[in-house]
Amino acid sequence: MIFLDSSYLIGLIIDNDQYHIKATELKTFLKNEKKIINNTVLVETINSIKRTNHTIATDMIINSILKLDKIDFFIRR
Repeated sequence: MIFLDSSYLIGLIIDNDQYHIKATELKTFLKNEKKIINNTVLVETINSIKRTNHTIATDMIINSILKLDKIDFFIRR
């Protein structure tokens, strides 16, 4: 099981990111591995993409993540 980090995810998505080449190379090695991610890393990744004016609908994705019952314990006060 592999825990995905925001640096890896951002590198996969953003072509001019400093980790893009390394993330693309690692993708082959991780192909058959079970991968996990937490909501903090996912939101951090989406916010980074948002700052680059990427065409992904980042606000919609973030709002959908925060509405998931499975992550309620991360945002409960």
